[in-house]
Amino acid sequence: MEKKIQRLFHRACAEYSLLEDGDRVLVALSGGKDSLMLLRLMGKQQRIFKPHIEVEAVHVVMDNIPYETDHTYIQRFCEEVGVRLTILHSSFTIHSSQFTVHSSTPSRSNLLACQSKFRSAPEHLLERKNSLQGGETPSPSLQAKPTSWSGERDGERSQSSIFNLQSNQAKRRQKTPCFLCSWNRRKAIFSFAQERGFNKVALGHHQDDILTTLLMNMIYEGSIQTMPPKLKMKHYPVEIIRPLCLVPEKMIVEEAERLGFEKQKTPCPYDRQTKRKEVNDLFHQLEAMNPEARYSLWNSMRNIHPDLLV
Repeated sequence: MEKKIQRLFHRACAEYSLLEDGDRVLVALSGGKDSLMLLRLMGKQQRIFKPHIEVEAVHVVMDNIPYETDHTYIQRFCEEVGVRLTILHSSFTIHSSQFTVHSSTPSRSNLLACQSKFRSAPEHLLERKNSLQGGETPSPSLQAKPTSWSGERDGERSQSSIFNLQSNQAKRRQKTPCFLCSWNRRKAIFSFAQERGFNKVALGHHQDDILTTLLMNMIYEGSIQTMPPKLKMKHYPVEIIRPLCLVPEKMIVEEAERLGFEKQKTPCPYDRQTKRKEVNDLFHQLEAMNPEARYSLWNSMRNIHPDLLV
């Protein structure tokens, strides 16, 4: 399995031109299986003569989210793969009106309302949040369509339609803890990368993540977009790369178990309460219907016929 993952890693780097000679790459290390696998591959890659790259890792601790990663373990892991690790701290404010706390989640009193230690996020991060985030949050720029046009004159919306539109727009403005955590985490990473002169930030999204995001945008946003293997930031001298973009999650799971990757000490309490989890389950249902579904979905992004669309 290790050789299969390495082949897909090298294929992605070559096909999407992810690594070039002289790159300084900052790997975002969450401590999960995906980022650990990515760091292991990047650590091996930096020992190759061409392309010659420099790799470091950064781990961001969100002080007001009750999950925990074993810092001793990830520090030892980085030393084993020959990569320097930096640990940053950040936090954000969660307003009670932005989400509902369920009985299975920690109480709001346990969430510390702290301001982020980093400067406010640039506008381009808001514009690109669907492509950059790990959780689900529909874009507020997408206008909700009215659900009823009955009893209205041409060019006018019924009162019920306007109410539904406003209600949907209000929901879209709400930010889940997953979005806020992801957004502030990326803000910290990008700021650190710019300050330390890294020209690329490597994220551990695998093929399942990218296809799930594609389905999420189609279902909830009415748009065809996802997290690309390579993304040039508009207002940062940094590129985002996803070297695991061709690797199915099941390969990473199997190899992580074989290598004995340790899991987080305290998993995120919101991890199983997102639309992303629901859509990921839907994706696996599609694979059950058609074992080639992932490859069909992937190829569909490069096989678009505009003249046959509305």
